[in-house]
Amino acid sequence: MKNKDVNSMWFSDIKEATKLVTYLLEGSDSHYNDIRIHTEDNNAYVVEWVQLPWNREWGGKFSYVDENQVVMTEEVFPDNHIEYCLDEEDYKERLEEFLKNNQGWVKTSYGTWTNEIENEKFKEWINSTDE
Repeated sequence: MKNKDVNSMWFSDIKEATKLVTYLLEGSDSHYNDIRIHTEDNNAYVVEWVQLPWNREWGGKFSYVDENQVVMTEEVFPDNHIEYCLDEEDYKERLEEFLKNNQGWVKTSYGTWTNEIENEKFKEWINSTDE
């Protein structure tokens, strides 16, 4: 199970923010905390963190993104081609367009994609070779 949730707390007192950071740095046997600290207006401190497994089984990281850069997600489409999408909405729009232009694709109850048109053609071919 992936935990993509970034935790965030806002502090007006640096001592309280420091207490949280100290606690987060301790981590645990199963995970460590990737921590980002930044300031906001009026001397407010924001502590953000995500818990990641020590074994690096899954996880992300905080990275600086310059103003002329974007973060994209690699998405795999039903035919296994890959596209880079800006967000979930972008992916859904592209998937809808793909499904409109590529008839026959349906998602199974297992969450995998199959093409019913291609499956039917394959069944017909198998039946024709049995004769």
